[in-house]
Amino acid sequence: MAGFSESTAAFMQPLPTEMTKKLEDTKEEDLEQFLASRVGFKDHSQIENIFKRRLYLEGQKTRKKWKKKPRVGKHQLTAKEKRSIGLDRLPKIGLQFTNFTDLSALWLTYMQDLLGTAGLIKSGWSPGNLEEPLLQTLQMKVTRADFHGAIMKVVSADCPTQVGRQGICLMETRHVFQIISADNRLRMIPKKGSVFSIEVSGFLFTFPGSSMISRPAERSTKKPKNKPPLEF
Repeated sequence: MAGFSESTAAFMQPLPTEMTKKLEDTKEEDLEQFLASRVGFKDHSQIENIFKRRLYLEGQKTRKKWKKKPRVGKHQLTAKEKRSIGLDRLPKIGLQFTNFTDLSALWLTYMQDLLGTAGLIKSGWSPGNLEEPLLQTLQMKVTRADFHGAIMKVVSADCPTQVGRQGICLMETRHVFQIISADNRLRMIPKKGSVFSIEVSGFLFTFPGSSMISRPAERSTKKPKNKPPLEF
């Protein structure tokens, strides 16, 4: 036992076989009494704590698998950041009108449920007095509706070349409707200065784009300041 003095080496000799066997057969209570009889009175309080400890071998420890947490930003992207990475517009090349007809069908079902057109047709209702409560309710529902997938037509516009344009609305921003037409061209129609129309179950709704100038999420939750002048 190199590195130890002779007295230390003599003290660190293994226990005799008959003693180790006797310790293996000894109960925990007897072992506590044995230690209590061999140590000083001041150390008796530590004997109980020794038996409460659990010692584990290194190989028996269960290691927790470290999982990399996804990075979560503290703030949402600003409008300028969204524009810088192109989230505010769609690609002008590669889009096909036929790929969005199913989206348009879903939107039509959504609007029929929102406006309750089945009940209107069954009751024989037709638009009349502008102050009619039902008409005002329908106006509010249309102005708050989601237009992604709607077949929209430009009734009038400040730019004459945009009049008569018709297609499926693929994206709406604060100031623009992005519409794809049957010729597979994506066009950006400004809301201001334009009048649009949509048809749902035989009911034709015409509204000025200026009454829709707001973000879609804000338009669906906030009450408009002015009553939108819709035509049926």
